[in-house]
Amino acid sequence: MYFGFMSVLVFETFITGVNRKHNIIKLALIPFVFGIAMELLQGLLTATRSASVYDILFNTLGILLSIVLWLTVKNVYGERFK
Repeated sequence: MYFGFMSVLVFETFITGVNRKHNIIKLALIPFVFGIAMELLQGLLTATRSASVYDILFNTLGILLSIVLWLTVKNVYGERFK
């Protein structure tokens, strides 16, 4: 889910013409903070769900894979993305 979330953010950034690496890294903070907040709220506010470090780890992995895929595609098809 976080792979898709980050991919949408990156795609939207590409459409608006802002496609520098440091902006993509800043964008990654949005789903990362959201994921941590959801895990904390799950642990604090629900009786049937628990917070998990593994969920945060896999959310982060999805975000990183999306960034790596985007940078790879951008490097391979660089002229089309400028």
